[in-house]
Amino acid sequence: MNKNFFLLFFLVSFLLSFYSFALASEFAVEVLEYSPGDDVTGFDDPSLALGPLAPGGGPSNASVVSLGGFGGYIILGFDHHIENDPLNPGGWDFIVFGNAFYIDGDENIHCQEPGYVEVAVDSNVNGLADDTFYLIPGIPNPGTPASFPISDDYWGQWGVDHRDYPTEGYADVTPTLGESYGSALVPDDPRAVGITPGSRGGDAFDIANAIDASGNLANLSRIDFVKITTAIDISWPWNIAVSTEVDAVADVAAIPEPATGLMLLTGFPLLIKYFSITRKKKREVALSKNCFF
Repeated sequence: MNKNFFLLFFLVSFLLSFYSFALASEFAVEVLEYSPGDDVTGFDDPSLALGPLAPGGGPSNASVVSLGGFGGYIILGFDHHIENDPLNPGGWDFIVFGNAFYIDGDENIHCQEPGYVEVAVDSNVNGLADDTFYLIPGIPNPGTPASFPISDDYWGQWGVDHRDYPTEGYADVTPTLGESYGSALVPDDPRAVGITPGSRGGDAFDIANAIDASGNLANLSRIDFVKITTAIDISWPWNIAVSTEVDAVADVAAIPEPATGLMLLTGFPLLIKYFSITRKKKREVALSKNCFF
């Protein structure tokens, strides 16, 4: 066979693979399970956790689903695997967005309602969330085996000062910024104060940190499901349970390797050259004195 055939085969395979991925949604597309805890208070439409972020930014009760009090959870699925990809910025693989915000604009003090995050692979390929889930442990560390709820110190109606109670690796801890500040596919560095430039915030997670029930690394190369559960067992002063909220879950955009970028730039021209293809390729953070909305 002549070399042009092999070139065609390689380029077509690569481009079909790339454009198939490009057509996949970057956000969760399916609710597998929704089991809210106490006091959902009307924000109980799980479909609000699907698709992209709502326009604008800052805390928005209109675009989130509440998980209710301690133990309430949601399991979300995607139309593609989320890869444990070292090419992702900072190594973070997906982002969970909630409606947390800074108290009085102070980036050290968060109005937060932490939820712990678990992940699973659709090992039996049946599209159901009946597989083993693995915890991505955060700070505070829930121990081994993991024990929840976390301490009440990680919530407060006047916010949580991260200098005293650092909180990382939980959902609904970091604010969401507006579209003008960056991309929902660029992760914020949870170890730094404030939001990473170019990111819309949210809480980023690394699949490589997932552990089994014995505390051993799960060594997952990819995942299919994300489970978010309210991690704190406390109530507001008017006896409504503190609840984790979810706005969206996004697959982080990888940074292409140089060779991949070159293929994307040269793939179509090479096909045109050899096969005469002529087809035309068609900081909004709420300022508040307390956690009241």
